[in-house]
Order: sequence, then structure tokens, then C-alpha cells
Amino acid sequence: MKFGGKKLKGFTLIESIIAIGLTGILILIFAASNTYISANQYLKHKSLATQLAEEELEALRNVQFAQLSNRTAANFIEVAYNKGVSQVESLTGAPSGANVYELTPSSQSGTTGVTSLSVVPGFDYSDFTVTVRIKVPTGSSWETGLFLRYHDINNYYRVYLTSSNLYFVKKVAGGTETPLQPQPAPSISAPINNFYYLTIIADGNNFKVYYDTTPDLTTPKFTATDSDSPFLSGRIALFGGDSVHAYFDDVSIFTSSTTTWNFDSDTPGKIAKGWQRFGLNDLPGGAAELTISDYTIGSTTYTDLKTIKAKVKWNEKDKEKSVEISTYISKHGLSL
Repeated sequence: MKFGGKKLKGFTLIESIIAIGLTGILILIFAASNTYISANQYLKHKSLATQLAEEELEALRNVQFAQLSNRTAANFIEVAYNKGVSQVESLTGAPSGANVYELTPSSQSGTTGVTSLSVVPGFDYSDFTVTVRIKVPTGSSWETGLFLRYHDINNYYRVYLTSSNLYFVKKVAGGTETPLQPQPAPSISAPINNFYYLTIIADGNNFKVYYDTTPDLTTPKFTATDSDSPFLSGRIALFGGDSVHAYFDDVSIFTSSTTTWNFDSDTPGKIAKGWQRFGLNDLPGGAAELTISDYTIGSTTYTDLKTIKAKVKWNEKDKEKSVEISTYISKHGLSL
């Protein structure tokens, strides 16, 4: 711009105002975009939390009334969740085809105890034979195997191998663990850098466990019996403990029919078809609280009617968010 025949350097007032205005508009667009992303993320988390709470209430409608003992802010029950990271991987030396199923812990699953679980597709199984091939590429202080008749994280059977060349059958009931295998625990060859067959026959409250490099069912490694309120049905899950990195292949369940997963038609880097299952670990800082109480109105308490509240919590930008859903379940088979 010229003024008095001279060319002035810099911006004019109008140009400055326009530049400031454009900057403000860009800031508003950026802020609106961030707000939209945050709102969209919140809605996704809220939707998942609502689904998990509804799933818990639906599960409770299908259990015996006697199991609905009063509790406050307790763990969810009767829902078998996944945990950690599970995905298909292409592996040289896979037993059949090119792919296997890999279990590893996640940032939310911790480093000790049960760090990875992948529930086998299907429903509750009662009597069955399950076989799987397992390999651990490396590492120490790990556990891997199967959850059987898995109800929830506090109620299941666990058949597993360890890096200490031992294997176990344990029952977890109400969070309390009881060994069912012979004492001391039998020795085995840990499946390090070699695939081993693990087969369990579950028949009522009796279990037969087979373990070898070949699918030999001639003589079990050992048998176990649960004579104390046994679980007679439940889900089956692949299990990894203490941060193990484990491969599974040729998962087969034999009942009146046979179902097998060898993962060779699945895409590496993805969850196997039909194995996707959302749980609390899919929410940032996800946690659940179950509260069951006798229905009370005024000064009258009805022990044959339960008030049930399922609450799911998660963290959203360092703030706790939650969804809570309530229902009533009657001893006489009615629910609202």
C-alpha cells in the first residue's frame, strides 16, 4: 500500500483485522472439532457401558434366586469376559495351515494373575471334550491353559501349565482357589518353542487331563474330581497368566457335534471371526459394581423380591463417568 507516494511495509489495520478474524475462525473450528471428537468418544463409551450393565442384568434373570445374595458394590457375576489382547497371527511352523491365535496382556490387564482370556464362541457347555495345541515362544514365570465352566472371573475351573514344568487343575469359587490335582503337582515338559496337545474330558464333576506332543488319549496324565458343589456348565476360554505370550491352534470342542477353529481363514492382526467380545477392559479404567438388596417399601422388607443395580464406571479425560441400570427380580420367577 502507498501513502503519500511511499510504499508502507507491514499490514494495514484492515489486513490485521482480517488476519485476526481468520485465526479466530480457525481456533473455533479446531475447538469445535475437538469437542465433537470428545463427545463422540463419550457417547461410544456410554453406549458400551450401558450394554455391559444390561448384559449383567439379563444374566442375573437366568440364575437361581438363591444365588442373588445381598451385596454392595461387588463384582459382576455370571458374565464371562475377555481380557488382554487376542488376535490371529501368521506363524512359521503353525501346526495346521499358516495361522495361530495369540494371547498377550494389555496395558489394563496387569502383569500378574490372569492377564489374558479369550472366550471360545458358543454357549454354556456341560459335558464335553476340549482339545487345543499350545506353544509359548519364550519367557519365564508364566501360566497358560484353559478356563472351563467359566461363569465369571470369580467362578470357574482352570487347567493350566507353568514355566516351572508343572500343571494344575484348580477350582475358583467365590474368588477362593482350591487345587483339585494330585499333590504335589505333576511334572510336565513346558510347551516352550514346541506345540503340545492339551485335552480335557469333563464329565459331570469328573475331569481327565491329557498332555503330550501327540493327541494320545490312552492314559490321562491325571484325573480330578470336584465333590464340593461342582460347576456343571459354563463357558470355555483360552487363558494366559503372569504376562505370558502364548499361541493356540486347532481348538476343538466335542459334544454331540464337533466344532474346530484353526484360524487359517482369518486375517492376521485381527480378532478371529466370532471371537469378538466386549468387556470392561474395552473401557478406559473400566470397572463394575453390582448391588443386590431386599426390596423395601416404608418399614416393610420383602426377602422374596430383590432390587438389583448394575453400575459400570470408566474414565473420561480424568473424570469418572458411570451408567447405572436397575431392575427387580422375584423369587417367583418375575422380573421387571
